[in-house]
Amino acid sequence: MRALSARLRRAATGLERGRPLRAVALAYRAYAGAHPGVHDALQLPTDDPEHRDAAADLPDVLAAVLRATDWRATRRFTRRA
Repeated sequence: MRALSARLRRAATGLERGRPLRAVALAYRAYAGAHPGVHDALQLPTDDPEHRDAAADLPDVLAAVLRATDWRATRRFTRRA
């Protein structure tokens, strides 16, 4: 999951307006195609702290992209402390 977060962050870096959102969507799709089953694994709850830590960055990356595109619903996607 850290690899997915890093890939999405790289895809969006330096882009403006709606472009980061599209770049992240395409990068996510490419990652899912190259790593079948990872998306399904992301949907499952886990008690494993290592898994949770690895997945924790993903919502932050997505929220940052939405903020950069002036997406109005970013509050729904941000992680709560």
